[in-house]
Amino acid sequence: MSIKQRLFRSVGRFMGDLGDLSEDDQRAVRGWCVYDWANSAFSTSITVAILPIYFAAIFTSEYHTGGPGFLGSTLGAETLWAWTIGLSAFIVAVTSPVLGVIADRAPLKMWLLRTYASAGALFTFLLLFSAYTGHDWAWLLGCFFIANVGFAGSTVFYNSLLPHIVKEEYYDDVSSRGYAYGYIGGGLLLLFHLIVLIIFDYDDLVTRLALASVGLWWYGWSLYTFATIPEPHVENPLPSLGVVKSTQLAFSELKQTFGEISSFKILFTYLIAFLLFNDGIQTVLAQAGVYAVITLGVTSTTLIATILIIQFVGALGATVFKWIAEFTSSKQALMYSLVVWVVVIILATGFAIEEPSEKKDFDYQLIYDTPTETFLVEAVPDLGNGKADLAWEDLVGDWDPDDENKRVMQADELAFLIEQIVTGDGQRFSLYYDLNTTLDGNFVIGPEHPSQLGDEELDAVPIWMRSNVWGPLGLSADLQFLLVGAILGLVMGGSQALARSIFASMTPDSRSFEFFGFFGLSIRVSTIFGPLIYGWLAFKYDARVGVMSLAILVILGALLFLTVDVDEGRRVAIEEEKKSKSASESSS
Repeated sequence: MSIKQRLFRSVGRFMGDLGDLSEDDQRAVRGWCVYDWANSAFSTSITVAILPIYFAAIFTSEYHTGGPGFLGSTLGAETLWAWTIGLSAFIVAVTSPVLGVIADRAPLKMWLLRTYASAGALFTFLLLFSAYTGHDWAWLLGCFFIANVGFAGSTVFYNSLLPHIVKEEYYDDVSSRGYAYGYIGGGLLLLFHLIVLIIFDYDDLVTRLALASVGLWWYGWSLYTFATIPEPHVENPLPSLGVVKSTQLAFSELKQTFGEISSFKILFTYLIAFLLFNDGIQTVLAQAGVYAVITLGVTSTTLIATILIIQFVGALGATVFKWIAEFTSSKQALMYSLVVWVVVIILATGFAIEEPSEKKDFDYQLIYDTPTETFLVEAVPDLGNGKADLAWEDLVGDWDPDDENKRVMQADELAFLIEQIVTGDGQRFSLYYDLNTTLDGNFVIGPEHPSQLGDEELDAVPIWMRSNVWGPLGLSADLQFLLVGAILGLVMGGSQALARSIFASMTPDSRSFEFFGFFGLSIRVSTIFGPLIYGWLAFKYDARVGVMSLAILVILGALLFLTVDVDEGRRVAIEEEKKSKSASESSS
């Protein structure tokens, strides 16, 4: 088949032509893809875009610096967010293999999908009520914890449906299509959120309504999925047993599966490789929002706009890497994407903000007024209504360039402000005060200002990048994030879709839910250990050390993946399926 013919076939499949599938099968494929459309809003608006920003703002309003005490140190927003993701994933990790075995032996697949999805959507909606609890940030974390269990759990059973709705020759196509649907669906809702939030200037109620709307979107679109995908056929039905006996049987079969690891050596080697590289990928996606806001000082609008770009680029990337897989192989295409992931992570480690060099770059801007011997306030930082910001205003004064009564600062008030920026509570700010518009020494930059580098373990990386890459290219922190985000989007969809379809191709159909339970376990272990490792390193050192550790995980996973013989893994799966059908026919 020529390259042109392959290209037209790929485009046709993506646009809706899936060859010889019946109308019912086509409908099931659409329903399967629509669930990605439905739940991807959670991974964009909730996990990455809006909730991390909102949580960070609420948290820092409660704790001016640091956070709650823990083992002699303080827990910051990044660490708490990472550990919440990790612990919620742990629940799914320990339950999905057991439920997967039961789902292979009883008609419960769609019921489990509905249950997890409904719980996740409900607790996403409950984020709306955080402002009325008296414990805002704790309510947000608690609801997110349960919602993430629902999201992760539903994804396990959603993924495991793939071998039941299409034949193996369509795995790459349908898997890539599902991710493309998800990126577009999540991107459209995020675009709506961005427009509304900008119009209402990130009003607190509007922000919470945006979060709650994700739950409605998720559940509403899921109804189509529930209505179009039939319950998969069960080869070896489980007798009508109670919960206890069903669980005992599940553990018994899991024990048998572990005894068969030598028979599925290739598949389990792939699972370990996937666990490693997915560890890095999922942690990057989960931590990007908090990392950008806390470490880089990226604005909310830039962060949401970047994630929006990633969504639509991700849809394109899923299709592009599907084509690469057709022209080379699924394994080679996935390896190419992992190489780019390592580059993306290294670039993220090197994000750096230029030191303020002009008057307009400073948080506080004051001009000396000679006749009155006072300083006129021309600009102040954009503070919110949180406790920390209100405490800061009480400490140094509530200055407003647009208010005649709040725009004149006395010399002693300026001296106190400088002291607080240098050694006090305002070390994240910068200040310019002079008659001129060029710098001549009358400025201060707080030691915690995002531009200040050199004190942490990996600061040499952003210092070099600032001098040799970002500076010469004239890229601000916002533009750096946009550029790296666009590259990330290209490989995000491709790597996830190919990883899923490769696993499906090495899985016997009659044991798909059991083995996808282990696949789900690998995903969840990834989302446990990745965030926990990142959170611990950010806690002990700084966020850049945590980010660099993710590149190491991806490299280790890629190296192990090189040893996986995908074709041999497919052959073993086919042989196992033949044995299973033969045993089923003999027993009947």
